[in-house]
Amino acid sequence: MRPVAGWIVLLAAAVGSILLAAPPAPKPEADPPEGFSAGRAMLHVERIAVRPHPWGTAANRLVRDYVRAGLERHGFEVRVERSHAGLPAPVENVVALKRGTDSTGLVVLCAHYDSVAAGPGAGDDGAAVGALLETARALSEAPSLRNDLLLLVTDGEEAGLLGAKAFTRADPLADAVSVVLNFEARGISGRSLMFETSPGNRDLVAHYAAVMGRPAACSLMTAFYRIMPRTTDFAIFRKADYAGLNFAFIGGAVHYHAPTDTPANLSPASVQHHGNAMLGLARRLGNADLRTLEHDEDATYFDVLGLAFVQYPLWLDWPLTGLCVLAILLVLWRARRRGTLDGRGFGYGAWTGVRILASCAIVAGAMGYVLLQGLAAHVSRGAEATTSDPWFFAAFACLFLAAATGWTAWAARRGHGHGVIAGVLALWGLVLVAATAFLPGASFLFLWPLVFALPAIDAALGARVPSWAAAPFLPLVVLGAPLGLLLLQGMGLTLAMVHAPIFGLFLGLPAAVLDRDGAGDARLLVGLPLLLAAAGVAVGVLQL
Repeated sequence: MRPVAGWIVLLAAAVGSILLAAPPAPKPEADPPEGFSAGRAMLHVERIAVRPHPWGTAANRLVRDYVRAGLERHGFEVRVERSHAGLPAPVENVVALKRGTDSTGLVVLCAHYDSVAAGPGAGDDGAAVGALLETARALSEAPSLRNDLLLLVTDGEEAGLLGAKAFTRADPLADAVSVVLNFEARGISGRSLMFETSPGNRDLVAHYAAVMGRPAACSLMTAFYRIMPRTTDFAIFRKADYAGLNFAFIGGAVHYHAPTDTPANLSPASVQHHGNAMLGLARRLGNADLRTLEHDEDATYFDVLGLAFVQYPLWLDWPLTGLCVLAILLVLWRARRRGTLDGRGFGYGAWTGVRILASCAIVAGAMGYVLLQGLAAHVSRGAEATTSDPWFFAAFACLFLAAATGWTAWAARRGHGHGVIAGVLALWGLVLVAATAFLPGASFLFLWPLVFALPAIDAALGARVPSWAAAPFLPLVVLGAPLGLLLLQGMGLTLAMVHAPIFGLFLGLPAAVLDRDGAGDARLLVGLPLLLAAAGVAVGVLQL
């Protein structure tokens, strides 16, 4: 029963990690005025997201006027910057400036106020506009900032990033921008993720880490976002060579661009997390010497359940990867010297590892197809429904677990348990090198979990599997489970086959170690995850 007990520990840690990686509790309207209150920001969202207000409509002009009046009340110099540029309707950005006491540059906070025609846009992007208005109010309760601060509320984002384009091309303040912070949403819940940065992000990431009590960021997201077919106003700012950070929450994507993107469905906790970053960075960067802000070095960074933040220079990725590869080779050499590993066993194990990864990709593609086809008749937004619900993620994860435990148990019963450990370990090393080479900033996901797991791997390649073998894999689960959910939410079912092998790698290594001798009940190790996967799909469908 040792493998089953080990998996119970790891699965409990996975569930706990996802629950802990949550946004902070929202603060009520009665919270002290100098702080950010989601309760107060939600009052604005309720006024902004009354009805759909796409670019060029009378409803959108009402939102424009509401935003303008709110910013004027808090002491900003406000103007509406209109740009036609051959368009059927003008783009009308609300531009609000507050002069600093001894400015070293211009800090820009940005959100867009238009919605799509299909929904009122409480999450996208009413939450950010409401947070901007609450941030403006909180700043008015404190002494003026050192630097100039610009609140840029763009128009026409949903129609093709029109407001951001108009600002960078023609606004008088465009050339004065030192740093821009953009706030978006692709859903109605979840943590406010700092998911994209400009090049040379080390200093900006350090400022972010300094102000966030519940950080939610990792350099893996920036690496993956660059290959995804999605964009925000930040793409225009990045193209204009502005330094900056991009934020969004992505939970509950079934409500994205839908009639149900309403204030009633919007999570106040997500608004609070947006506001914590917005107000915290406005004050931090608003009082910094922006002339000393460096943009010549990138960082590798990640948060651990929002409780801790790790950051180091990106150039350290290769030395750390090299040391980790040497450690892998040392573990394999020790197994060879002890006589528990030979060439045939290693080759068989590596092939088993490939089958685990391929099986996860096939399972992801098949399950995604079945879900989309099955839900199409009942839910018009089936793709978003399946990627936004943690129950569907649990179903995917359990299917991947069944594939990993099934293949490792099958190989272990044929006397190749040591070889499977060694083969999957070698594949892990190859993926680590590939991530370091081709996805800068993503290598931490494969580096640090392996560092903690190597003692258990080395012991399992010896005479017996120690009773504590599951414990060194806890960092893998704590780091991997929340990121796995974000990958599914962010990349969606259409790219599930791409990131599914990562799950296979993460599950294959502990599966090989825990059931090295084939001592576990294969029916339980495979059958129980399959039952849990079916239960996850059932609960997810019932909640739609």
